[in-house]
Amino acid sequence: MDPDKFILAVLVSGRGSNLQAIIDSIEKNDLSAEIALVVSNVKDTYALEQAHKQGLEVLFLDPKSYPDRNGYEQALVERI
Repeated sequence: MDPDKFILAVLVSGRGSNLQAIIDSIEKNDLSAEIALVVSNVKDTYALEQAHKQGLEVLFLDPKSYPDRNGYEQALVERI
């Protein structure tokens, strides 16, 4: 792992246009980063599908599994 690279967790919930922009920037060496994890609060998003196809680690974290937003956010922080 390159110590000069940012290690990213990317949060997605839809098509993944921002995720794709980040991937493109990394591939063009415009961004010195590595995507370590892609997380979504929506199970069947195109973004997660695309991330999986790119070989990125993906995680669906269901907000309904937590009693409140604080619980969800705490679980998210622990995973990241």
